[in-house]
Amino acid sequence: LLDFVNQAISDLLTPISRVIFPEWYGSGVDSHKSFSLMYALGKDTELAYHYDNAEITFNFCLGNTFSGAEVYFTHMTSEEDKQDYFEADHEPGVVMFHRARHMHGTLPLLSGSRYNNLTWLRS
Repeated sequence: LLDFVNQAISDLLTPISRVIFPEWYGSGVDSHKSFSLMYALGKDTELAYHYDNAEITFNFCLGNTFSGAEVYFTHMTSEEDKQDYFEADHEPGVVMFHRARHMHGTLPLLSGSRYNNLTWLRS
């Protein structure tokens, strides 16, 4: 699995990051962290408002059948205004990527279960 993640970072995530977020990409990826999350009723059903410990986050929705658990975004950590609010449905097979310092969270899961793999790119 580690070889797959390293290859995906080298061949896919790094080039995307360099084009979409050049100001956040820095001099390149010098480390990364990949991990999985599961949202399920009776277990973790939401994720509190936070920012990630990285420059760029890739969030892969691996699937299952679920409703709710939308990802919401507000502002960057350096901004004071919290009035902007954006909700995004996360669907199986879809990759959501964003600047890691973008404040965000996950709304409550309403039914089913959702599995995600996250990769943080650090530079």
